Amino acid sequence: MELKFYAPVDCDIVNIDKCSDPTFSQKLLGDGFLIKPKKGDFSLPFDKAKAVMIFDTKHAYGFDIDGLGILLHCGLETVSLKGKPFITTLKTNQNIMKGEKLFDVDLKILREKNISSETPIVFDKKIEIKNFKEGTYKKGDLVCSIEFIEEKKEIVIETIEDFFNAKNKYEKVAFEINKLVGSKENYKEVYNCMTRLRFTIIDKTKVDESALLKVNLVKQLIWNGNELQVVIGQEVFKVKDEIVNQNEFIKSVVNTKEKKSIGSMFFQMIAGTMIRTIPIMTGTGMIQAIIAILVLLEIMPNIVTSLNPMSGSVSLFDPNLNVGWAVLFIIGRSAGFFMGIAIAYTAAEYFKLNPVLGVGLGIIMCSPIFFLDGGQNGIGYEKIWWDLGNLTTPNIPFNGITKIFRIIPLGTKTFTIIPIIYVAKKVDEWVRKWMPIALDLLFRPLIVFLIPALFGFFLVTPGWNIIEALLGGIFFYILKAPLGIGVGIATALWQICVIFGVHGPLSILGQIEYIGNRGWGYLYVSMHISTWALIGALIAVAIVSKNSNLKKQAWGMVPMGFLGITEPILYGIMLPKRRALYAAVITSFVIGALMNTLNVSGRLGTGTGIFATLGYFAVPPFGGTAPLDPLTNGLLFIMGSVIAIIMGLCLTILIYKERISEKTLINKTTKKLINKLNKDKNIEKSITKEIETHLKKLNKIYSEKELKFLKEQEKQIQSYLKMKTKINNKIEKNEYKIEKLFKKGKKAIKNQNQNEALAIKDQIDKLSKLDLSAEEENKNLQRKNIDFEGISKLKIEKQKQIEEFLKYIEEKQITDVTEFKDSYFEGTNSLLKNYGM
Repeated sequence: MELKFYAPVDCDIVNIDKCSDPTFSQKLLGDGFLIKPKKGDFSLPFDKAKAVMIFDTKHAYGFDIDGLGILLHCGLETVSLKGKPFITTLKTNQNIMKGEKLFDVDLKILREKNISSETPIVFDKKIEIKNFKEGTYKKGDLVCSIEFIEEKKEIVIETIEDFFNAKNKYEKVAFEINKLVGSKENYKEVYNCMTRLRFTIIDKTKVDESALLKVNLVKQLIWNGNELQVVIGQEVFKVKDEIVNQNEFIKSVVNTKEKKSIGSMFFQMIAGTMIRTIPIMTGTGMIQAIIAILVLLEIMPNIVTSLNPMSGSVSLFDPNLNVGWAVLFIIGRSAGFFMGIAIAYTAAEYFKLNPVLGVGLGIIMCSPIFFLDGGQNGIGYEKIWWDLGNLTTPNIPFNGITKIFRIIPLGTKTFTIIPIIYVAKKVDEWVRKWMPIALDLLFRPLIVFLIPALFGFFLVTPGWNIIEALLGGIFFYILKAPLGIGVGIATALWQICVIFGVHGPLSILGQIEYIGNRGWGYLYVSMHISTWALIGALIAVAIVSKNSNLKKQAWGMVPMGFLGITEPILYGIMLPKRRALYAAVITSFVIGALMNTLNVSGRLGTGTGIFATLGYFAVPPFGGTAPLDPLTNGLLFIMGSVIAIIMGLCLTILIYKERISEKTLINKTTKKLINKLNKDKNIEKSITKEIETHLKKLNKIYSEKELKFLKEQEKQIQSYLKMKTKINNKIEKNEYKIEKLFKKGKKAIKNQNQNEALAIKDQIDKLSKLDLSAEEENKNLQRKNIDFEGISKLKIEKQKQIEEFLKYIEEKQITDVTEFKDSYFEGTNSLLKNYGM
């Protein structure tokens, strides 16, 4: 096989042996080239390739071309910059074509940090380089040809056991390396770059270098102060992961920091913390739904954590309670009570604090010792440390304002955990600066636990208690509004409150109303109707969206919605596509008010989603008298739920937009800039008017012809992504089948059933030969229909025009327009950014 190699950037290209890093110059990772870039916009230097590995700090990339592995490593020791100079939208397993963007690197930052920009490109198999001349090349110039002769070796498997245990190779290598560096007690951290495993060694004398060099996969050892670099190659990721698993030690790698608005940073934080706990929500949510069904069918008793349960309930601590039911209850409820620990872990990873410290803080803040028998509502007890007296107003939620200075377990108040972990990260960084190494291991964790915990209990907790008391007090009056408006508002805000984790006050109001009415309440309708409105909006996104990735994601979440699990929908779909969320909120208000006007009330808690419907057909459990009989109440609730789905769906379809156009984004930025100028009292009104007239010309920067061109290109991109998603779906299904067969094969080996194992291996071999070449060819042909050059040319042209407009303001030196320039430029890139291209 012969490849053509093109210059990935304007650069000088020389032989790899001229690299200043001996790992590359000695060809330990393979033969190749050394790029000395003059610019920072790197593109694919081959006709086509598949991105198989992208390092977290975006300085190194692995590619595959028909079995030939290729490593591109931009700069030497750039891993230390933690991604700062690099920007990329490239995804793992993405097929790319010649000239497509790989990444951008700010070479100025490398120079300022005195870090070499040398960029080796090496091949993991034997190659022959033809017609290569060292010299200066322009981006896209043909440099030479590379011949790769694939060695046709028959794969010999000694036994069928070897086939099904092949994955153990990395476990063995990891174990050997871990042992020979002196075990985990001899290093403070372990992490990896694209080719090297890096240990921060405590005692160098405990490292057995000669034995390490004999370990399979280890190519070379390099010392950099106390850092031991074990050169492995692209398999380093798998080795490091096994070391992490064996040590139960995690080293986070800092993501690229980009300049973003406060709103963008907030939603990124939500994605980095809350979304990662979705498996806990979905898994335990399903178990709670099963419990609700069993309770409704009177198979399982209604278990509560209180030592003094109400009539019809059984205490978890009742000695006569069946152990099986107790265990099922614990499995379903415990994760919800201690969700804060999971949030502490994900927040620690997000803020780059050692996750072990994060978990420790999570346990402290969730305070399991405060739970005892569960306390009120099963979420633990509280301890008041400063009582401001008693309030006896009719507004019961607001009366809690005098009891804000109390210590409570924060397991269910998950948003409080995030600022605590952030403070812990800052404290950790501060202590690292001055703590002597000899005292670090003992005293740094002490300080990192003590200060954030005190901050959490004595500052964050009272602050949160104030928020809950004020919101509860406000809703107390809102619910008294006529025509069901109060319940409508509560229903509209329910899912918004779920996003921010402040739906507690609404729940408290619901419980107060429920207890006061002896087993029924109007506010309970809010949670359930808002769920159905959200499902309607979600289905609309799945139907209307032309983005096949988003469509697939939305359909996948529909079953989850019917089970009443809304967090994944909110964080994964509604926040990015806010118009759908707006439609759900409007629908929730209308149907919530309608249900209240019809006197529909919640009765018995039978779970969430479709399971909640059963409770509306129940008689109030504590002897209350509801306005409607059970049958009428249940039927009206079903009617309201169906209307909520239909209205949410229709309204979303009416207002949904796949993306905000370039013209709209530029108009919005112009309005913000004009508003800023108008609010600045130091600028003369005459100058403001003059600039406003000047800036409004930007609203017509795109001609109708140009907008039509972008629309046409958007359709081509949508078609391309549709094909790409179909291919990915086939690959995923195939990999899933192979994974299942591997498990069956291992089971057959365990049972010493050789014939069955061999038959399974044959199935795996057939599945491994999945041929998608025709689909890939069609996809690549569709991609060629996209005029990337035209889109890029138009973007650059508009950015130049915008710069000219803004230069007019800069020359007057009346305000800084850097922030607005970034927003304008982002607007010109709306098309490709929206579709991840």
